[in-house]
Amino acid sequence: MKSYLKQIFLFATLIVTNSALAQQLDWLGHFRSTNHVKSTAISTDNDGNIYVVGTIEIDSADLNPDAGTYYLSPEFSNAAFVCKLDSLGNFIWAKSFGGGSSISPTSVAADDFGGVYIGGSYFNTVDFDPGLGVYDLTVFGGSDLFLSKLNVNGDFEWAFNAGSTSTDAVTDIAVDIDNNVYITGYFDYADFDPGAGWFALNPPEKAGYIAKYKPDGSFVNAVDFEGDGPSGSNSIAIAPNGSLYVVGAFNSTIDFDPGVGTFNLTSISSNVDIYVCKLDTSLTFQWAKSFGSSSADNGHTVSVSDSDEPVITGGFWNTIDVDPGPSTYNVTSNGLVDNLLLKLDASGNFMWANTYGNAQTEYSLDAAIAVNDDIYILGKFIDSIDVDGGPGTQLIASVSPSDSYIARLDGSGNLISSGQLGGPGSVSGKGLCISNTQKIYHTGIFSGSAELDPSAGIDSLTSLGLNDSYIQIAIPSAMVGLKTISTETTKKELIKIIDIMGRYIKDQPNTLLIYVYSDGTTEKVFRVE
Repeated sequence: MKSYLKQIFLFATLIVTNSALAQQLDWLGHFRSTNHVKSTAISTDNDGNIYVVGTIEIDSADLNPDAGTYYLSPEFSNAAFVCKLDSLGNFIWAKSFGGGSSISPTSVAADDFGGVYIGGSYFNTVDFDPGLGVYDLTVFGGSDLFLSKLNVNGDFEWAFNAGSTSTDAVTDIAVDIDNNVYITGYFDYADFDPGAGWFALNPPEKAGYIAKYKPDGSFVNAVDFEGDGPSGSNSIAIAPNGSLYVVGAFNSTIDFDPGVGTFNLTSISSNVDIYVCKLDTSLTFQWAKSFGSSSADNGHTVSVSDSDEPVITGGFWNTIDVDPGPSTYNVTSNGLVDNLLLKLDASGNFMWANTYGNAQTEYSLDAAIAVNDDIYILGKFIDSIDVDGGPGTQLIASVSPSDSYIARLDGSGNLISSGQLGGPGSVSGKGLCISNTQKIYHTGIFSGSAELDPSAGIDSLTSLGLNDSYIQIAIPSAMVGLKTISTETTKKELIKIIDIMGRYIKDQPNTLLIYVYSDGTTEKVFRVE
């Protein structure tokens, strides 16, 4: 930076008096239908735009979540939708696609150019072009996996399917820094090359897979995890350095090295165990770990920090050792299935674990990691639950047949705050992500009347039909606000933002907005140079 720009120190202090504040609600939106409109996943792009996917069933749905209206109708009884909002929740566009069949979009992601990728599974024949054109794809037998792409305006670009006579699906999508797109899920047999080439994988049992494609949909590579039992992958995440993680479940003995080597993991019993596998973006194996008990255990999601430390959520029953190394760290469920939150280092070594549960079955739904390594987790529970997760106690009680919660933890797993989304109607969170400006985006479904402000404010919605969807934009309770910094020149320069410990945050143009944070007890100081 030029010497004529003086160093500037920014100070911000915020005292958080309500320990229950996981976040402060900034905006709340509502997708409405007289029958069902169900969001299933949410994502964001580098501009902070929001993408929500889900299904519309039987009747039309209003997908403008604010005061306006924008109705889409399923051609028959079921359609997939994708809706794009800006970072303030303003409606940009919504599209639907489907046909006389059942379609289940499970995941959505966006690239640097505004391209939108939707993945999931479907039956029979579906028209994947949401516009006036027709792009029909017919399954190979049972349910096929699909991946489709829309452009920045929501117009159709391409789509493909793959599968067999059994059930095949995309469960998650990730995009790397070069805008390559990766899908993961489960399959029995599939040709993963949608072009003129042929790249078929044929595991002896149902298997988890990862497939990589260029932005134009052309095939790059595909690998699977196969052995003498089944496996499946539920989630994928890519670190800034190119580390790639997948989590899921497996049974019996599975070789997790998809290359010429062998790296077998064997389940504890005849039930499924949790696995996490690390590869690079060329799909070369790095390591794999497993965790299991005498009961069924399942890995649900994986997120990864900027420092390449994976955070895994899952469900477990009975007692499970979650330290993959020579040491032991046993956790025991409180009744039926409890939630697990586990953090490993970049080499797969145990760092810490939290559990969340009661005598009922709880569900871990999603998780995301902020730039300061704070972790946000989304879960679902019945009756009451201790959201502390560690040695402390912070109980919340459901006010409906099932409620959801959001908890915020620091990078060491300590609870910072928590919030509840509840009834009297049922609430089920479905997806959670964090924007570049550290806003929290969250979606889910609800029925009846629901209180949807996790900061204990009053923000209720009432469903129009059987199931409606909500979208939240929230800010961390410790976010102070926006600070504007300008240089003394009209030349385009870069400002380097560094925290008080000397850690690089990011470069920005010489006129910028900075979000300044405090954790409620410690002042945050940033140097700009």
